[in-house]
Amino acid sequence: MLIDEVDFAAVGRALGAEAIKARTLADLGQLESWLATHDNGVFVLDVAISQKVIAEFMAESLAAKG
Repeated sequence: MLIDEVDFAAVGRALGAEAIKARTLADLGQLESWLATHDNGVFVLDVAISQKVIAEFMAESLAAKG
């Protein structure tokens, strides 16, 4: 889905959750560490993906908006 850049991890942290914005596989180590603690709570994993990859249905929707 093509949306503006939103930092969902920052929103999660503002609401008291543990959170990261993952841009590489190495970033997932922080999630792995959090899971290993067995803490209760919420972890927000904001996975940044390429805006160049657009689902076919989204391309059709964007084209219809003209």
